[in-house]
Amino acid sequence: MLPADKLYYKKYPLKGLLEKYVKYAWVMKSQEEQSGQDLLIPDGYPEIIFVRKGKYQKAFLDPKKKPQIIRQSCIVGIQDQTVLASRMDQCDLVGLKLNPIGAYALFGSQLKNISSCNSHIEDFGMDWLSQLNQHMQHCTEEISMINLLTDQLSVRLKEADKNNKITLAAAYLKMILSVDGTITVKELADKHFLSLRQYQRNFKTFFGISPKIFLNIIRFKQLYKSSILEQKLPKNFLEYGYYDQMHFIKDFQKRMGINPSKSSEIAFILKNEIARTSR
Repeated sequence: MLPADKLYYKKYPLKGLLEKYVKYAWVMKSQEEQSGQDLLIPDGYPEIIFVRKGKYQKAFLDPKKKPQIIRQSCIVGIQDQTVLASRMDQCDLVGLKLNPIGAYALFGSQLKNISSCNSHIEDFGMDWLSQLNQHMQHCTEEISMINLLTDQLSVRLKEADKNNKITLAAAYLKMILSVDGTITVKELADKHFLSLRQYQRNFKTFFGISPKIFLNIIRFKQLYKSSILEQKLPKNFLEYGYYDQMHFIKDFQKRMGINPSKSSEIAFILKNEIARTSR
């Protein structure tokens, strides 16, 4: 039994074929009746989240967006907005943080239905996923859950490795990540010998999001990891595509809801616990 104020969070890298498609699996347990807010910063990775017990709330920085209460297992597309998540009672969650090509290999053209939102697994119309969710509810041992995920995903992704479209999607992603997103969409299109429109269309098909938005996510997350999560003010914002300091400050305020100078305050630091643990 966990202490009442203890949050348990553990990552499990998946080996072999799955390394190409899954960043890691994770397990989170909490005995808190109610938690503070955790910052969930867009990182370009979709997720499958199995809710075994409890519920949590997602609140958005945009006041026009209503908070969402998540009670059921769900698929989360690539997020382009920072979310404040809070556990509303004792929680037991298991997740898969997918490489974007892993999401494409599993869900294909249905990615457009899950981009930037939560979609309940049972409403998604995929029998294998619904059955996996049911099996996850009955697992009692942590290692059994990870083995179940490994076995099921290995079966699903075995054939994907031979798909030429998956290979092309992987090439798109590799080029972006190799430069931490510090490249323009036009430069990407040129490097792949495609017109700008064709590259944009292909990218949206593969990842369910526009390449411009994805580049912005990757650039900001890399800057955030190298500075804010290290509890120091960023000074190399010009290297991440910002025109000047004011451009960076405005973007930071839009994405995080505060001025970067406030990021060293203890209340903000505490909200980054999951971000630090999961990077």
